[in-house]
Amino acid sequence: MAATYGYAELTNSVPAFWKEKYEREAAKFWDKFYANTKGNFFKDRHWLLREFPGELTSTPERPLTVLEVGSGTGSSVFPLLETDPSIVVHAFDFSRKAIEILKANPSYAAAHAAGRCFAEVCDWTSQPLPHAPESIDVALVTFVLSAMAPEHMAPALARLLPVIKPGGVVIVRDYASGDMAQQRFESEWEAGRGGKQANKLGERRYVRGDGTQSYFFTEAELTELLTAAGFEPGDVRTVEAHNENRKLKEVRERLFVQGCFRKSSSTAASTG
Repeated sequence: MAATYGYAELTNSVPAFWKEKYEREAAKFWDKFYANTKGNFFKDRHWLLREFPGELTSTPERPLTVLEVGSGTGSSVFPLLETDPSIVVHAFDFSRKAIEILKANPSYAAAHAAGRCFAEVCDWTSQPLPHAPESIDVALVTFVLSAMAPEHMAPALARLLPVIKPGGVVIVRDYASGDMAQQRFESEWEAGRGGKQANKLGERRYVRGDGTQSYFFTEAELTELLTAAGFEPGDVRTVEAHNENRKLKEVRERLFVQGCFRKSSSTAASTG
């Protein structure tokens, strides 16, 4: 045991009071994040069409209805609408500020008037999804599960199953265990040991300086979550991405875990 010399041993574990506050006021912290970044933080996710072309290909004869869970300000919504004129996108987020910014985008008004885009506020960790049973072909769950407490993940995914059509899919991408962001959480604490605010909420779970949370998944863990919710796993894998920061003149190597999970054609809808 390390000697403490009369002082409490230093740890990067967040005290219980703050853990409860971060969880209780999660929407508030994300509202502040979006107010500060004004929707300019996340890049448009054109990679979705590159990684999942078969699942996200719509035709006039078979138009897709897509649901983006935790849409933020529309970094997936607008690329889909621009690329595919027959696709219909529903989006929700528990951050009112995010939805406010999404709806203020000039592209939203035109798509909404054409009946192609609908956005609203919903906290799927505690509320039923505002969509009819078996009405969604594809659900996007990208970098959303990592923002919630682990105990909310399974119930949230269970709420998703009834709104997916039989044979429909859920596309997931999130932070992978071992990603450089996880390493940075640990290294920043060590570098500022004793002078930096604790950032660890649990195993592979951290809080950023702005109060938003992040979790890092293994392939097995993500697969278990989705199969427990009633989805059949497809290709689940860890992918490497190279993000260039031109301002800092550096290339960041990122690790993400992603997969496509299908609802069985024989699964009947249930609203619980």
